[in-house]
Amino acid sequence: MAEAPFFSVVIPTFNRADLITNTLRSVQAQTFRDFEVVVVDDGSTDDTEGVVRAFGDPGIRYHLKVHGERGAARNAGARLARGRYINFLDSDDLLYPHHLATAAAFIATHDEPEVCHFAFDVRDASLRVVQGPRAFTGTLNDQLVFGNSLSFNAAFVRRDIALRHPFSEDPDLTGEDWHLWLRLGARYPLRHAGTVTSSLVNHGARSVLTLSRDVLVTRVSRLLDCLFDDDEVKRRYGRYERRMRAAVFCYLALHLALGRLSQRDAVRYLARAVATWPAIVVTRDFLGALKRLALSLGPVR
Repeated sequence: MAEAPFFSVVIPTFNRADLITNTLRSVQAQTFRDFEVVVVDDGSTDDTEGVVRAFGDPGIRYHLKVHGERGAARNAGARLARGRYINFLDSDDLLYPHHLATAAAFIATHDEPEVCHFAFDVRDASLRVVQGPRAFTGTLNDQLVFGNSLSFNAAFVRRDIALRHPFSEDPDLTGEDWHLWLRLGARYPLRHAGTVTSSLVNHGARSVLTLSRDVLVTRVSRLLDCLFDDDEVKRRYGRYERRMRAAVFCYLALHLALGRLSQRDAVRYLARAVATWPAIVVTRDFLGALKRLALSLGPVR
C-alpha cells in the first residue's frame, strides 16, 4: 500500500457539476504535492460523477453516498481520508496554489496543532474579490462568541481530532460548521495565521440561499436549541450565551434579507438580536445585516 499522504482534501458535494471543476483545478494547482483528494458525492442527481471522473486523476477518489446533508458527507470523507491532516473544502470554493504549502510550513513550526486556520477572501459569481480577509483580534477561540466568521475551507484539522469530533449529522441543523467550531474551540487552541490561502465564492445557488423561509427559520431554531448541548462548550462559552444567540438572530435576519424571503421577519429578528444583547448594534454582522435589509427590493410583506 502506498504511503499515506500528509493532507487529505475532503470535498463534500451535492449537484455541483457546474462548479466543482474550478474547485478541483484549484486543488490540482497546489505547489505542495503530498496530498489526496476525497470527493464525497452526497447523492447528486446531476453529472457530478462524470465531471469528477473526467479528470482521470488517480489522486482524486470519488465516493457516492445516499443523500444526508453536508455534515454526514464531511464525516464520511473524514473516515475515508488517509492523510495526517484533513482540509474540508466546499465544492464551489477555491484554493490559492500556496494553500497546502502554507499549512505544511505552519504545522511543522507549531508542533502539529490539533487545528489551524488561515485567512480567506470572498469572491462574487464572476470570481472578482469583493471582500478581503477579516481582521481578528485576540484568539480564534474567543472570536467564536461573535458568531461563525471562520471557514472550514481555510482550516486544517488533524485526522484523529476530526474523527473524535465529527460534524453533527442532524439534517434540520444549519450552522453545523459553527457548532463544530465551538466544540473544538472549547477543547483545543485554534491556531491562526493571517496569510490568505483560499476564497469563498458567493453565488446565487449557495445552499443557504436556496432554502424557503420556513426551512431556514426551522434550521436556525434548531441551531439555537443545540448551541450549548456539549458540556465543554457550556463551560467555556456559557457566559457569552446572550451575545451568541444575538449573533444567530443577526445571521437569520441577514439570510432572510439576502434571499428576499421576508423583510418583515428580517426586521423582527434584528430586533430580537438587539433585545437579546443590545451591544450587537455596533458589530460588523449587525450593521451588515441592516445594510442588506435596506438594499433588499420590494415592499415589506
